[in-house]
Amino acid sequence: MSYAGTDDTITFILYKAMKLEFIVSFINIQEVKTHRIMKEVLEGISGIYMIRCLVTGTIYVGSAVNLYRRLNEHRLGYQSNAHLQKAIAAYGLARFEFGVLLFCDLAELTLQEQMVLDLLFMLDASLRYNFYLQQVLR
Repeated sequence: MSYAGTDDTITFILYKAMKLEFIVSFINIQEVKTHRIMKEVLEGISGIYMIRCLVTGTIYVGSAVNLYRRLNEHRLGYQSNAHLQKAIAAYGLARFEFGVLLFCDLAELTLQEQMVLDLLFMLDASLRYNFYLQQVLR
């Protein structure tokens, strides 16, 4: 199978090189069954997450004190990234994957997110939804 010369190849190589692979991931996050499983697995757990558009490969990275709650905020458009929300409106929630890159303690959350953002910003802006290189505290 050859992908030479395609944007997908570049994206795939960068994901692998940057080790942006999920520990756990969920698709069909609009479905009630998936939502319940996510709650069981992620409620009250902190870490670094990534949301990936399955159509374009474009990604968003963030950190959360409660991964389940943060996913719901993105899912409902509450305190979410504007680029990401436009893409969800355009492609539909079913075309996105939510995954955890790293589970970590609260004390490490900011540092770990910044390390992943540093890698993420190696990607062309068209392949990421994040606006800022620096982790934004809320």
